[in-house]
Amino acid sequence: MKLGQQEIIFSNGQHQGTRAEQQDYFAFSLEEVDENTLSGAIIVLADGMGGHVGGASASVIAVDKFIEVIKQYPISPLSPATTEKIKLALSQANQTVVKAAGNTNMGTTFIAILLDEKSYQWISVGDSVIFRIRYGKIQRLNWAHNVGTRVDRELAAGKISPKEAEEQQHKRHYLTSFIGQE
Repeated sequence: MKLGQQEIIFSNGQHQGTRAEQQDYFAFSLEEVDENTLSGAIIVLADGMGGHVGGASASVIAVDKFIEVIKQYPISPLSPATTEKIKLALSQANQTVVKAAGNTNMGTTFIAILLDEKSYQWISVGDSVIFRIRYGKIQRLNWAHNVGTRVDRELAAGKISPKEAEEQQHKRHYLTSFIGQE
């Protein structure tokens, strides 16, 4: 399948590990010109938060709501206005997860990428990673929203001491943002 002049292949891989359930959920939506050509694509992945009741549900709810909202607008061409549409879709996905959670602790990390023939826009919440592979080089596009990233940046900027950074070592993996927060 082609997106503009670029050949594009959609695939995924999941690994459940030792958890009792698979908490990852992904989906994509395509704007087709014809059966072999796309004008745009939406690719979304959520990773339910392990150890929280409803992580698997949160990931399904967030992905499905995001796609439902973002599909109300054309994907192609991407523009500065697309950024606002992405933020709106993410906000509504978050609100839907919060509402579904009720009194439980439900959450998920989240990444989405919108592509057209010439560009892409992405958004991320939590610690799921987005990579771009171009000309044989792999580049990480986002950074993890967790205590470890925050501590590393504060240490590098001289805002905290090495001792203060070490005191937070046990919390490095704690998320500082995720879908499901009010």
